[in-house]
Amino acid sequence: MIGIKHLSVRPGQSPAKAAQDITKYCQAERDAQKGTGYYSERGGAPSRWLGEGARRLGLDGPVDAKVFTELLQGHLPNGEDISERGGRQSSRRMATDLTISAPKSFSMLVACAPPEEKVALMRLWDEAVAEGLKVVEKEVIVARRGKGGIVAEHTGVMVAAVFTHEDARPVDGAADMDIHGHAIILNQTQRADGTWVARDLDFGQRNVLRMTADFATKAHLAKGLQERGYGVRQTKDGFEMADITDEQIKVFSRRKGQVDDALESQGLTRDSSTAAQRDAANMATRESKSQLSQIDQAWEWRSRLREAGVGIDKMICAARDVLKRGPVAVADLSTDAVASATRHLGERESAFSHRMTRLESLKAATVNVTLDTVDKAIADKAAGLIDVGGDKLTTRKALYREQEILAHAHEGHSALGGLMSPSDAESFISDQEKRQGFEYNTGQRDALALALTTTDRVTGVRGAWGAGKTTSMKGLTKAAHDLGITTIGLAPTTRAASELKSAGTKDIRTIASWLMTKPEISTAGTPIRNDDRLIILDEAGMVSTEDMVRIVRKLDAEGGRLLLVGDQRQLPSVGAGTPFDQLMKTGAIRYAEIDEVQRQKDPRLLEMAQVWARGDAVAAVEIAKEHMRVASTINADYEAAGKE
Repeated sequence: MIGIKHLSVRPGQSPAKAAQDITKYCQAERDAQKGTGYYSERGGAPSRWLGEGARRLGLDGPVDAKVFTELLQGHLPNGEDISERGGRQSSRRMATDLTISAPKSFSMLVACAPPEEKVALMRLWDEAVAEGLKVVEKEVIVARRGKGGIVAEHTGVMVAAVFTHEDARPVDGAADMDIHGHAIILNQTQRADGTWVARDLDFGQRNVLRMTADFATKAHLAKGLQERGYGVRQTKDGFEMADITDEQIKVFSRRKGQVDDALESQGLTRDSSTAAQRDAANMATRESKSQLSQIDQAWEWRSRLREAGVGIDKMICAARDVLKRGPVAVADLSTDAVASATRHLGERESAFSHRMTRLESLKAATVNVTLDTVDKAIADKAAGLIDVGGDKLTTRKALYREQEILAHAHEGHSALGGLMSPSDAESFISDQEKRQGFEYNTGQRDALALALTTTDRVTGVRGAWGAGKTTSMKGLTKAAHDLGITTIGLAPTTRAASELKSAGTKDIRTIASWLMTKPEISTAGTPIRNDDRLIILDEAGMVSTEDMVRIVRKLDAEGGRLLLVGDQRQLPSVGAGTPFDQLMKTGAIRYAEIDEVQRQKDPRLLEMAQVWARGDAVAAVEIAKEHMRVASTINADYEAAGKE
């Protein structure tokens, strides 16, 4: 994934010195006297300006060190000076370095390609980087205004200086090939009103846009390589060249292995470590970039590639043979990729984000899509997509399932007789209170009365944790047993099902096991209906749309009445959809609410639990503050990384 490093003025540094250090870091990839080749800008790495902001400032072509240093300090080429805005000159953020890395096998191919082919491949890489940075410019660059920067304006105006480097830091004095770009996103953007201001980067929830930019770069590169006759293969991180194996790639990934070893020595991995810990491991193991001249380095790489059995010359010849047969058409699998993404996302949510759909589509078929073709497939409603607004998408299939559940609930209105008349239910509740030695609270009484008197096939009880739902259900099962009504207790998990025992239900099953049971069949070959049974489904908020559809279909075929008990806010669905919540919000079922918490005895904590149960999170947090204490911690790895 694209790496992020914020470049700021460090304590004790002047802004001018900080800018000079950043310029040197970006440009001084190689000494001016150490050879030429594709990387032929004498005195530094190849560079270029990118972005609408650069265009508006008249910046084009290679990056001029003096202009770049001035921009880092907030001095614009048009004469404007925004360096003092915000009053944080001594610690201001000057830029953000986005490190965009090519697949290792592509770096291996370029390392020993003939000059003409190398230039063509690197132009393709430059195009791919620009494609990824379009995502950053259009969707990530933000200007903040208002108190606390609460108003975010996506400007679409980026000033970026991109420096291309060809190798990794040396390991034991020798460097591996590693084509990567340092996209230095300068701390300037222009608002719609024409004002130049400091910019922010908003990569979205879970860094979705950062990953989208990364995969957009790789997808563009993969397509271009195939059009040049090369074979590529899909990987979980994007792609690699088809004729280079993972084992061969590992030989030339020693720097990555070095950092991984440093993390492992601390009992960490890349997945389990923090960004600060990875930075610390990187800094602790990095060597100076003094190394062979470019010509000598190319021969050293060629020798090592030969030893590893990598036939670069053979790959290039094969690609040229492919092109001799005519232009290469790369299959566009965008529609299939979007379908795959919606299936994957639809397993957890019935409505999923547009941004996540794009990303998952790119990941599903990196070598056969581009961001543009994916966006077009989504716009064309591939895979039955429906835009529901608010950056959310769903599918026709998901809507049909939700409608089926709601329709079943509506059709079940007044379909059955009540277990008791209202007067009989009132008498039963009073007698039950005497038997148990305490009175029900209002919510418990309402829930029990509704369950006993309803003539609807499906009803509900919503209650917070500790509010006494089980106590109310215990009274219901007692009444059902007295009337000779069979009760079945269902729950999404075995653990949840076991908790139904205290409610007095003897026949307890998981939803999965109940759905697998076959109905009794009549002589006519149809299921025998049994409306004289009460099915109590506990933790209904955990039930997915898929499972709820299967439940109501079984209920339609076999009969019975269904009581849904739970709280969507307490335990959300594991699968896609929130059918219990939808049934209540749409008025498809009648339900009672139990929100008087019984378990907490401390008065203030009880009050907190009470308002939380009613959905007032703000008031609950205010009460909780009385019990909060501030703890100070020091992240040693972060401190070490910062000092480096």
